[in-house]
Amino acid sequence: MTLSAKREDAVNKHPKLGKDIPALWDKANAELPRSLRGQATRYWKRVTYPKPIAPEEIKVLRASLKLSQLAFAQAIGQSISTVRSWEQGSKRPGGLAKKVLRAALKDAHIFKLVAAA
Repeated sequence: MTLSAKREDAVNKHPKLGKDIPALWDKANAELPRSLRGQATRYWKRVTYPKPIAPEEIKVLRASLKLSQLAFAQAIGQSISTVRSWEQGSKRPGGLAKKVLRAALKDAHIFKLVAAA
């Protein structure tokens, strides 16, 4: 086997799976129309994203915990201006703050645990 053939073979094979990448790509592309119609496929999966947290939900959560904006911000490690922006809808929570808020909306006890840490 020549050096160029070895390189081409290395490019076409996945290092962990050891499968032919162009062949997998062809199979995945063949299934794409089925996936776009909402049918189950082997290579394509639908990803659903949770809806964004509404500013009203953050206000209701803070009110149910009976916390000021300052105390709420300190509990989740954010600035008061950030919490104010979330509640006014000019910014959206992201990253870990979004995960904490989502969990707290389901169970307020989780927020108390995070605030105590």
